[in-house]
Amino acid sequence: MLLNKQIAVVGGDARSIYMIEQLASKNATIYAIGFANIDFNSRYVTKCTIDNVLFISLDALILPVHGMDETFTVDQYFPTGEIKLSKKMFENLPQHSVIFTGTAKEPLKKLCQTVQRELIVLYELEQVAILNALPTAEATLQLAMQHTRRIIHGQNVMITGFGRVAKATARLFQAVRASVHIVARSETDLAAAKTQGLQAISLKQMNNLIPSMNIFINTIPQLIFSADHINDMSQQALIIDVASNPGGTDFSAAQILGIKAIHALGLPGKTAPITAGEIITEPVINRLLS
Repeated sequence: MLLNKQIAVVGGDARSIYMIEQLASKNATIYAIGFANIDFNSRYVTKCTIDNVLFISLDALILPVHGMDETFTVDQYFPTGEIKLSKKMFENLPQHSVIFTGTAKEPLKKLCQTVQRELIVLYELEQVAILNALPTAEATLQLAMQHTRRIIHGQNVMITGFGRVAKATARLFQAVRASVHIVARSETDLAAAKTQGLQAISLKQMNNLIPSMNIFINTIPQLIFSADHINDMSQQALIIDVASNPGGTDFSAAQILGIKAIHALGLPGKTAPITAGEIITEPVINRLLS
């Protein structure tokens, strides 16, 4: 149990709602900042503004999945808006206090080093990355079903990269009998894809396959589908890019050429927020109990 632990959850999407509920179920005292439109049925949850929080009493500060920008601003969704923090707030945290965030840009990492407070980046944890791959893959399949005019069975699907998300996505599309082609740089990845019954093509050779593909799924966070590649795609092709910003697709070129391209960020939080919330809450609880 987290009795006597005081935690501020600042901003965030639906994942943060389920995190708050789970932490409160452990009897932690939660200050929910940016959730004015949400009703929490727990005496352990207090809705408030950032100015009402006594930072010096906190055992943990939890930032949204998307972290904080260089201006100390985080996003809130209930209602939509922004929450402004300050360096002083971080300095006022007790030495033992832990700062959690989904992702962290360099300014946040440097700030935590400067004030000498522990920072845990949840989506950089191995167990979170592994568990998060499946809801991302399921959401990608759902998008493909929504935005194509044919059943997925029998369609030619190109997946670029062969990391956790790509592997989980390939298994799902393979399960519904799509013809899955993995494109990767690493010979090891290509060999691993072949052992799983997948077509495997090097990145240098993918150009020849593009005209025959129906669905393109990118997991690599650098430009993969350039304007030239998109120009060679079928007019009915669909691109689903799940890579972090800025993605790996020339979205402007896709729009000009009339190809449907979706930059599908934060899929677990949109399609499976309970599961996504559970995944990121577990390491928070484990750390606070240690």
